[in-house]
Amino acid sequence: MNDERTRNNTYGFRYYADFKIIEGLNFRLNYGRDINELLSKEYENNIIGDAQPTGRYAETRARREVENFNQILSFNKTFNDVHNLEITAGHESFDRQFSSMFGRAIEQTAEGIYEFDNFANINGLGGSTTNKTIEGYFLRTNYNFDNKYYISASARRDGSSVFSTDARWGNFYSVGAAWVLTQEDFMSGVDFVDFLKVKASYGVLGQSAGVGFYPGYNIYSVNNLNDNISLAFTTKGNKDLTWESSNQFNTGFEFEMFGFLEGSIEYYTKETSDMFFARNVGPSVGYSSIQVNDGGLITRGIEFDFDFSLVKSSKFSLNLGINGESLKNEFLALPIDPATGEQQKFINGSYAYEVGRSKY
Repeated sequence: MNDERTRNNTYGFRYYADFKIIEGLNFRLNYGRDINELLSKEYENNIIGDAQPTGRYAETRARREVENFNQILSFNKTFNDVHNLEITAGHESFDRQFSSMFGRAIEQTAEGIYEFDNFANINGLGGSTTNKTIEGYFLRTNYNFDNKYYISASARRDGSSVFSTDARWGNFYSVGAAWVLTQEDFMSGVDFVDFLKVKASYGVLGQSAGVGFYPGYNIYSVNNLNDNISLAFTTKGNKDLTWESSNQFNTGFEFEMFGFLEGSIEYYTKETSDMFFARNVGPSVGYSSIQVNDGGLITRGIEFDFDFSLVKSSKFSLNLGINGESLKNEFLALPIDPATGEQQKFINGSYAYEVGRSKY
């Protein structure tokens, strides 16, 4: 008696082009586009259920488009057989648009026709479009001496439409170094070690996810009040809201041993600052909270990955992989409650956030 139908179509397109400018210097274009279309129809009959006696029909249509476009210039050269240099510079852009429309109507005319033209009264109608764009410029350099000593450095500048014009750009960087000990003469007598590399890195990372599409702007909803326009204030924007940043340090080693074991062990510490929080404000201002960059979290952990080659022959091989992680984190700071002047406590589902305690 009821009828529900949903159709989802997804299309994808990928393109790349490589251009060799001179020996060691190349230019690459990467382009990708994904389109997702949704059509959902729902009919509730006029005999049994909460849609009786009129019948009810609802329809949802949505379209999402995601576009990625990269332009990358790379230089790769070896000097005197021992100096290996790689430099990469580029620009990348991300564009996401999502549009949706919803309609609902009652008072059906004929049986078995699931279209709006078969229903007399529209009692629900809405739609919206959201956009998000990210643009970035980056430079990355890798150097190694005789495949023994490695250093790397990178820098990037990213802008996100999520934030207001004056706060949307952030600068991030990383540096790293590695040493392959098995390339050294003093390791030549250690027969059970086939490969051993120690490494360390430090970087500042940024992220803009988790705050919606327009947190830097005041948002209003448009309503009908006795056939007149009514605007309702829904969200307070923060024009100073900007990227959440994390300072991360990693160190560890990679190895191959005994002819059947390879793996890695890594220790890391990650300190996140300018965290995204909905800070409570005094109710007299007309809204209850505002998105802010406030609060800090530090996470320390160890990751490991082992792969055992148990059986290896020309016709059959069997490997056993083991990996895992142990971590501990702690809130260093949380937003200040204006009513008490103290750092707030936050409830997130079944978790309570408090300074000095874990996030989990």
